[in-house]
Amino acid sequence: MKKLLLGLSLVLLLFAVLGATAAAQASTLFSDDYEGAVKWNSTSSNWAIVTAYAHGGTHSAHAPSQAGMVPMMIYGPFDLSTATAATLSFELIYTAPRYYSPPSPPGAACGSFAVGYSTDGSLFTVPINFTGDTGGSWAPFSYDLNSVSFPLVGHSQVWFAFSTAQSSVFATYSQGAYVDDLTLTATVPDTTPPTTTATGAVDGRWYRSAVTVEFAASDNAGGSGVAYTEYALDGGAWTTDTSVDLPAPSDHSGDLLHTVLYRSVDNAGTGNVEATKTLTVGIDTRKPTTKAPYAASVVRYRTAKLYYKVLDTGPNGGTATVTVKIKNSANKVVKTLGPYKGKAVSRLLAATFICRLAKGSYRFSVYATDAAGNAQVLPAGSNGFTAKCGGGGRPETGRPHMCDIEGPPPCGQRAASVAGHRLEDHAHTRESSGHMSA
Repeated sequence: MKKLLLGLSLVLLLFAVLGATAAAQASTLFSDDYEGAVKWNSTSSNWAIVTAYAHGGTHSAHAPSQAGMVPMMIYGPFDLSTATAATLSFELIYTAPRYYSPPSPPGAACGSFAVGYSTDGSLFTVPINFTGDTGGSWAPFSYDLNSVSFPLVGHSQVWFAFSTAQSSVFATYSQGAYVDDLTLTATVPDTTPPTTTATGAVDGRWYRSAVTVEFAASDNAGGSGVAYTEYALDGGAWTTDTSVDLPAPSDHSGDLLHTVLYRSVDNAGTGNVEATKTLTVGIDTRKPTTKAPYAASVVRYRTAKLYYKVLDTGPNGGTATVTVKIKNSANKVVKTLGPYKGKAVSRLLAATFICRLAKGSYRFSVYATDAAGNAQVLPAGSNGFTAKCGGGGRPETGRPHMCDIEGPPPCGQRAASVAGHRLEDHAHTRESSGHMSA
């Protein structure tokens, strides 16, 4: 009976580094209620999942007791190298077979339920041979894996096994062994710090209203749990809290690019401290202004440049979204350029487009929204724009255009004939694309 085996379903998840000051935490590394598929890795068969008895659910693992048969379940290897303690527990129904005739005294046990282990996968030691009787009911069994009987803590490879055996045919009937609700717990050092996330603001983004940044922390599975979260605002002292408010008063006194440092600490010993994280959040409540410092003119079908500048009092995000609108003498928008995102503030820039507007005088206005979402102060910066006639024909066709003809055609006239060329009523010509450049 010296090399009998214990069958065990186990999965072991342990942390690889021991910390001198880290608190050890007991956690369930594996549990099996035998309600699913077979998990043991033994090829010895004779163990099966059955429904005859069940401790919690509807199934358990069973092995028969029969002379000449040694049913085994073997599991492993599992790493216990970083554990400081471990416990194996399970529920068992078992009645050992008894001699009913000589040569042994009638009533003496001639079989057992065995619990075995190995640290090399081939040679198994059997410290437990149970020859008793659970009375047909479930009985709890638990074994310290850091004891003299099971000196397994600290080993990087451990195998376990369950086994039943019967040494004589001159024995009373035994129904074999039923095992259920198997659990392996281990105590390991917690060396993993918590993880903290910040919500309520996006790193590097600017806002025109107050912002509340909230912190949520979680510890690793089987860890000691989060003790506290703390933050430091703009170089200040660490404050224990799960949120921080960034105000945006109307007097602009809160306008600032804030730096928020945050981290969490767990309950392990002196505490595993999370690496400090950084969140930058800008508050900008001032509206930008726009300027159009120069009037512009262009020969039709040539590239027009409309110069502008966005002015934004700091602190600010440094960019703005710009839209340029061109209106005719009736104050009707006849062309829109943009919106164009990410345009630098406090720089003279130009919006450019191929002018296909009818000959005449116009006015262009510059509208901007800064990185925080503040729209420009009204009225928007504006200046004059003139579409002029020029010599030659259209660049794309070489044909003459309306500016080459003395006087405009009657409104709505679709075509006329001058020197054999087709002319267009430009008062009804729609405009096309434009673009912007620095």
